[in-house]
Amino acid sequence: MSLYSVLMQKDFGLMMADSRSSSIINGEYYAAEDDIRKIHKVDDMLISTAGTIDVVFKVIDSFKSSIDHSLENLQRITISTAQQYIKENQSDTTVDPRHLCFLSIMQYDNKVNEMSLTNINSANNYEIDTHYSNGFLQCFAGVKEGEANSMFDHYRQHPFTSNVVDILRKIYGDLSCEQIGGLLTIYTMFNKDKIKKEIYPIEDSRPIKWIDDEAEASSHICKLSYSNGGEIK
Repeated sequence: MSLYSVLMQKDFGLMMADSRSSSIINGEYYAAEDDIRKIHKVDDMLISTAGTIDVVFKVIDSFKSSIDHSLENLQRITISTAQQYIKENQSDTTVDPRHLCFLSIMQYDNKVNEMSLTNINSANNYEIDTHYSNGFLQCFAGVKEGEANSMFDHYRQHPFTSNVVDILRKIYGDLSCEQIGGLLTIYTMFNKDKIKKEIYPIEDSRPIKWIDDEAEASSHICKLSYSNGGEIK
């Protein structure tokens, strides 16, 4: 699982995610790894990912190696990869076709001259669903998304905390758990010309249960959903 976030205005955007993956054993979540890369840069696009790791990573690798980096081709690759995974795992009763792959793509849309956020996910039949800021778009999605949205609204009004990066680091630290943690990666996109990457450690606010090396469980990044409608990984 994960906590994914986007803050976006017409010519400026932030996309961020933690790096922790988790597994379920007997109905309980356990932290598995803290080095999962969940945001990928392809050309002038930032792609946030979630879902079943085997599907998500193959989609990203195939898209990066393709000469066609259009949203339509990303959609085709996602559909074909998911279908192949379902075919190869027909006997696995834990496979849920709705939770295989969630992608969110932030880029500058030259047609309308502003930032856009596009969703392609298995919960919505992989339709291409594009959103614009309409002034300001605030999206925290995934684990504890409601708490994250409320905390951001509170902290940005706090007289002693004005830096947005400090606010985000505090939110991820306060909400850290078996599904949220590791490293906080923040990408900043200015129009279409400049992308900056920053990485900060997430300090766990409580003891974390870690999966044993010999435990047998399926690792996933997570299922996310847009806070303003639509769904993601």
